[in-house]
Amino acid sequence: MRPVINFATVAVLALVLSACGGTGGSVTTSGGARMMAPVSIEQVLTFDADTPVFVKGTLYSDANGVRLCEAIGESAPVSCLGDQITILDLDAFPEYADLLVGDGEVRTSNGEVDLVGFYSNGSLRIDPAAANADAS
Repeated sequence: MRPVINFATVAVLALVLSACGGTGGSVTTSGGARMMAPVSIEQVLTFDADTPVFVKGTLYSDANGVRLCEAIGESAPVSCLGDQITILDLDAFPEYADLLVGDGEVRTSNGEVDLVGFYSNGSLRIDPAAANADAS
């Protein structure tokens, strides 16, 4: 006999799983590495210095540097909107730097990206080792 899963069961399971992922706690990846659950830029801005983070946003690059933005304003000129974090040394990580597209001085990522690193005073230093660091 085949088990029957109804819509209510799926909805409750989805709600429980989504609640677990947004608290900024930690999860273990399939490879066994510890990784924080993704947090918003707004949440990261409240963290103490040298806090390991896993954050989601849209990359934006212009003459002033690279930032992770809450949103991108599409009307000319393209701009970084909402909360934002300065990204340090993006060029040291080609897998992230290559996500920037566009002509001219302003470049953005096509949609949201996930970055792992250490946050301090409005800046994120990308560092994959942050995935295994203790969050305080």
